[in-house]
Amino acid sequence: MPRLTTLDLILLLCGVCIPLIAQPKIHVDKSKIDLGTIYHGDIRTVKLRVSNSGNQPLLIRGVETSCGCTSAKKHTPVIEPGRSDTIEVSFNSTGFDGKIRKEVLIYSDDPSAPTVFVFIMGTVSSELETVPKVSLIQFSSSPIGKAAASPIVVKNVSQDTIIIDGISVADKSVTFTVEQRVIPPAGTTTIIVHYTPRSIALVDQTLQIQTNSPRQPRVPFRFIYTGKPAQ
Repeated sequence: MPRLTTLDLILLLCGVCIPLIAQPKIHVDKSKIDLGTIYHGDIRTVKLRVSNSGNQPLLIRGVETSCGCTSAKKHTPVIEPGRSDTIEVSFNSTGFDGKIRKEVLIYSDDPSAPTVFVFIMGTVSSELETVPKVSLIQFSSSPIGKAAASPIVVKNVSQDTIIIDGISVADKSVTFTVEQRVIPPAGTTTIIVHYTPRSIALVDQTLQIQTNSPRQPRVPFRFIYTGKPAQ
């Protein structure tokens, strides 16, 4: 049997090693993203750069988020070795208050890291709050076809005077009366919501208060109501 030379052994070992190390390698430029203060109603978009530092094409199998408030735009499904791609992730703060922590999950065919987690953090704040403070305003049921009116008390919790420039809602049959449009710091105003139930079905609406604040020019408030059979 012929003896193996040193060169033969090196070539043999390399032939064994190459298939083992020929693989994609995912790298994401951020593992945590701190959005800081987010004003209620804002939508923040951040970019994640995903790179392939391996020597085989990297397949991005999918991108998921931990809740419907966070979404990820389409991405390039295959990233060649030495190349990168950008994934845009958006967080919608409507309906949130206080500290938030959401997850973005990136799935790939990297055998050493098939799932990469990116954490999105921040604090949702608002310059106007309801009194008492609630995330959902529920009006009393009213007879179908009969006009109803319900109040919403709003407080200015900022350090500046806020002026209400307008109020809008998707349902144009809903109208509003504002007690006073200039609200000093710690001051309140009452908004009367006028509506007419059309059926017993639940109505879920979001009113948008337009203000003079450059930080939070639109403040959303969600309200619901139902109709009841007329007596």
